[in-house]
Amino acid sequence: MKILCIGHAAYDITIPVESFPVENTKNRVHDLVECGGGPSSNAAYLLGKWGMDVSFAGIVGNDEYGRRIKTEFDRDGVNTQYLEISNNYKTPSSFIIANKGRGTRTVLTYRPNEMQMQDINLDFIPDIILMDGQEPALSKKIIKMFPNAISIIDAGRGTSEIIELSKMVNYLVCSKDFAEAVTKMKIDYNRPETITLLYRELENIFHNIVVVTLEANGSLYKKDN
Repeated sequence: MKILCIGHAAYDITIPVESFPVENTKNRVHDLVECGGGPSSNAAYLLGKWGMDVSFAGIVGNDEYGRRIKTEFDRDGVNTQYLEISNNYKTPSSFIIANKGRGTRTVLTYRPNEMQMQDINLDFIPDIILMDGQEPALSKKIIKMFPNAISIIDAGRGTSEIIELSKMVNYLVCSKDFAEAVTKMKIDYNRPETITLLYRELENIFHNIVVVTLEANGSLYKKDN
């Protein structure tokens, strides 16, 4: 089985804290986690660690963060033939405050709006295509080229390009924010009917298999109707 992951690659700097810091204060932290990140990038890395035949297509800068991301991929068996290393951009980076007390995370991501990778020509036929919408033109091209592949999108933001891609795939895995923005509905956990109505509206819009991630509340999906 050959898997292609397309999309965002960033270098993550995560700071775990016991509670969210107060604005306009200085805080000393005692822990720091640094590694590659990004929805499709994380998926590719995990699949590589599981020993799967996985390739990643995305863009990073020709800098220290970009080299670290490539090293992590190479170390765990991810094919980086389609990882573009650009001299025109800095590697995207994310700064993450992980609130251990509430189990939440707040993410600040730097990525130039115009940063897009060049076209690629695959030398294999993918069985699974996973994307996060960060490379919409390439993702759309690959989906059309390989209609028999299982296609999955990890949709975090409700942009027009990501919504369009979400209508082309077999599996839509989206965030609660995406689901509420697209359906213009709000989930109220005290009113279970709001969950059902939102899910049905997503099915009506996208006509595929839908999974909604609900952060600390797990995930929403349909099984046996």
